[in-house]
Amino acid sequence: MGYYEQAIALDTAFAPAQSGLAMALVSLVLPGIIAAHVALPLARAAAIRALEIDPTSQEARAVLGMVAALHDFDWKEAERQFGLAMAREPVPAYVRWYYSLSYLMPRGRTQESVRQCMRGLQDDPLNFIGWFHYACGLLAGGNAEDGEAQLRQLSESHSDLYQPYYLLALSRAVRGLHQQALTAAEKAYSLAPWSTTTRGLLAGLLKCTGAASRGDELVHNLFPGDLYGTAMGLTFFHVGCSEIEPAAYWAERAIQQRDTRMILFMFLMRAFQLNLLRSNQNWSAIAGKVGVPVVGDE
Repeated sequence: MGYYEQAIALDTAFAPAQSGLAMALVSLVLPGIIAAHVALPLARAAAIRALEIDPTSQEARAVLGMVAALHDFDWKEAERQFGLAMAREPVPAYVRWYYSLSYLMPRGRTQESVRQCMRGLQDDPLNFIGWFHYACGLLAGGNAEDGEAQLRQLSESHSDLYQPYYLLALSRAVRGLHQQALTAAEKAYSLAPWSTTTRGLLAGLLKCTGAASRGDELVHNLFPGDLYGTAMGLTFFHVGCSEIEPAAYWAERAIQQRDTRMILFMFLMRAFQLNLLRSNQNWSAIAGKVGVPVVGDE
């Protein structure tokens, strides 16, 4: 992010630096490094500046689409912005991946989401983000076998990155496979102990699988849940414990904090806990608040 800021300082009329700054801010929000309510308005402002300089900037439009979806839950505006971003060829690979993760997956258009990921990977076949979003798309479509296989492959080729282990653990925890989730959760936490979600998920899985004292020790620092990201961590703690109603309570708090990871979690819930979203009043209300349809378009 600092390099974009330096470039802007040298030339405020350089649109790619403005859109690059916007994309960098978004990339720091998605793993929870910077609070969404702090960084996403800054990303929106940088994207708007980029469009003032270059109205054709597809990356800037994609950022505006992401902010509309993940921060505002304004799906009509997200659709409009992504429509403009995707309107002309060539479409940059990152625009396809942002479109896939932030709009198509939450709206239930999972097959199209996977296709967009693969089209981006044709241009950039070694990109970690592209393959990670591809795995997300497979999981969002309910394809746990292929989605988790892709995550295992990513964890082998990028063993220093926590995201494949984290999503693998979360996918298994959502499906109630707590013992199978534990090893991946341990690895994710060892790589990203700063992450509230890796901490919360591991703590819940430990408590569920018989290591309650260590689980309680890990989760202690997440309370009272007021700091950004801690509510999401406590949501995952209760998911790891199979405690559905407490998880719903903290999920409500995570929405109030505008934690962008809530969207990813909700389309995993739709894929693997659809009956819960349909039948449980609290979880149905949560899906409604973030605008994630209980039944997808496909």
